[in-house]
Amino acid sequence: MLDLLPHFPRPTMDLTSGALAVSLFAIIVVAKTITKKNAQEHVPLPPGPNPLPILGNLHRINRDFPWITYKEWSEIYGLFLVFRYLRFLTES
Repeated sequence: MLDLLPHFPRPTMDLTSGALAVSLFAIIVVAKTITKKNAQEHVPLPPGPNPLPILGNLHRINRDFPWITYKEWSEIYGLFLVFRYLRFLTES
């Protein structure tokens, strides 16, 4: 019965294409990390509250009256301040 089924070759990835894929991925990750660090070092941002890694400052903002939080931050950090919503940079 098994002899009647067609034989298909198993998909295989040879060592060179696998190594090429892994090294290309590593190069992309390193390049993105370097450009992100360089971009952050060259742009001086105004002061602001320290964000959490993913949430940013979303957890500190009053949900019912967000302008109260912004007013408190402006009294602490000055007229211009930076805060983050999720991973987006917001300047006020």
